[in-house]
Amino acid sequence: MVDRLDIIEAHSIEDTCENCIFRKMYNLPYNEEVIHKTKILKYIHVDLWGLSSVILAGGSHYFMLLMDETSSFQTVEFLTEKIVENILEVLKVFITEGERQIE
Repeated sequence: MVDRLDIIEAHSIEDTCENCIFRKMYNLPYNEEVIHKTKILKYIHVDLWGLSSVILAGGSHYFMLLMDETSSFQTVEFLTEKIVENILEVLKVFITEGERQIE
């Protein structure tokens, strides 16, 4: 497989599985310019998890993780029901708290 490399046993490419070949490959860096997010609370990642088989804090069956991409400000909120009104309220509180901390 490699020129001028002395190997006791001869191996051919046919003896190597496809996964082993791909595992040894690497990617070149992207040519695209990386855009760093600078505006706080512009990009918020939300992860809603549940229905839990056990009761969580305060009788909740769901939890919601919110994280601001720029500042990494994050919080976890527990929800008793997975309804739009509860989710929007948690999101409003998160944004208000984030704005208050950056001022």
